[in-house]
Amino acid sequence: MSEMDRSKSAQPAARAGTVIAGGVNSNVRLAASDYFFARGRGPRLWDVNGNEYVDYVLGQGPFILGHANPAIVQAVAEACSAGMVLGAQHPGRGGGGTVVLLFLLSTWPPPVGPPCQRL
Repeated sequence: MSEMDRSKSAQPAARAGTVIAGGVNSNVRLAASDYFFARGRGPRLWDVNGNEYVDYVLGQGPFILGHANPAIVQAVAEACSAGMVLGAQHPGRGGGGTVVLLFLLSTWPPPVGPPCQRL
C-alpha cells in the first residue's frame, strides 16, 4: 500500500485548533484529530486529500442506510421544503419512525467490524 497523501489535512486541523479546544468536538475524534472527511456515500468516506476509506463505524445516522443515501437525501429535501418546525402536530409524524423500526428489525443483528479501513 502506498503512502497516503495527507497534505490538505494540516489547514483544517490548524483552523479547528484555534476555535475548538483540542481541535475536536468529540472525545472519540481525539485519536484521529488529523483526519478530515470531505464526503461520504454509502459505506465509503473520502478525506480532504481524496483518500478513500470504508467506514465501519457509520455513526449518528449512516449506520442504518449509509452516507448520503439518495432516497433519504430526497426525502429530507422534500420535508424541509414543506417547513421545518410548524409548532403543532403534523400528519406525517410517526411515519418515518415506523419505516426505520421495520428496517432495523429486518436487518438485526448489525454487522460488526473494525472502525475504518483504507482502500
